[in-house]
Amino acid sequence: MKRTLLLILCSTATLGAATFASAQAAGPVGGAPSVEAPKVKRGPLVIEREIFAKLNLSADQQKQIRELVKKLGKDLKAMRQANKAKPDKDELHKKQLEIRKSYLDSLKTILTPDQLKQYRELHKDLRKKQAEERKKAPQP
Repeated sequence: MKRTLLLILCSTATLGAATFASAQAAGPVGGAPSVEAPKVKRGPLVIEREIFAKLNLSADQQKQIRELVKKLGKDLKAMRQANKAKPDKDELHKKQLEIRKSYLDSLKTILTPDQLKQYRELHKDLRKKQAEERKKAPQP
């Protein structure tokens, strides 16, 4: 009787430990391993924020640039909404270039020549970095 009781106790303990161990080893859904794609920063406004943080802007420049970036966001949003009605890639690209040129022309009036030079260098570097990160990111 003691032997049977001991055997049942050991079997139950072993089965419980095995169940606990397998439950801990399972991945998020159906035991699949958890793989998270690296987060890639996207979009022109993200790049602009990173660049402006490095330019040592005066309070007045910060205010002017904040207003300019808001205007850029509104212009891009309006362009996308206008393009929903009649999707035309060539027209969309042309409008994007016009908005970008207007933005850069306004930026030239706000930044000093040294800041503008640094802006262009940082912009080029960050775009290059983003392109590399996009290549590394797993495709869905």
